[in-house]
Amino acid sequence: MAINFNDQVLNKLVHRFVRELATERKARLTQIDVAAEIAQHFGSDGLLYLSGVAGLDLRTVTEYARIGQTFPPMVRQQYPTLIYTHYRTALQLSRLYDGGEGSHPLYWVRKAFENHWSATELLRQGKAHLPAQSPVEDAVRRVVRLAMEGHKHEGLLVAQVMEHNARYAAFTGITLTLSRTSYVAP
Repeated sequence: MAINFNDQVLNKLVHRFVRELATERKARLTQIDVAAEIAQHFGSDGLLYLSGVAGLDLRTVTEYARIGQTFPPMVRQQYPTLIYTHYRTALQLSRLYDGGEGSHPLYWVRKAFENHWSATELLRQGKAHLPAQSPVEDAVRRVVRLAMEGHKHEGLLVAQVMEHNARYAAFTGITLTLSRTSYVAP
């Protein structure tokens, strides 16, 4: 079927789609700004309330707030072609690095903008430059070592597991939990 690209109906529908897409992108950036403001003024209780009213997972709302705090509108204005997914990916990538340029979310945003990377390409590039030893393994080994040493401060273990989940779960798809069962090293 040959398409007449000058067809008025087709062009109206395409323009409507593009307009809605732009509205959606702008709405997401507004949402992260509002979540960041709620976090600033009302803390985690405000985000919990927001998640309940909005019908969103608390983790999603917290992620919005972190992105909004890390990339306020003044920063985002410098990178007009980037979308929400770029900022989310940059923040997640920065958590994978223990130091250096890679540990700064703005580094990844700047690289994506300068190189015209999609969010998928940004993620690929960020993972490609990870140090040889996986930080995921470091966090897991640290938690297991502390548990095997009979560490009495379970709160520290919980904090380590939470740190792992916050930094790596989105990339690995693995969410760690603690149980009171014993662990036998392989």
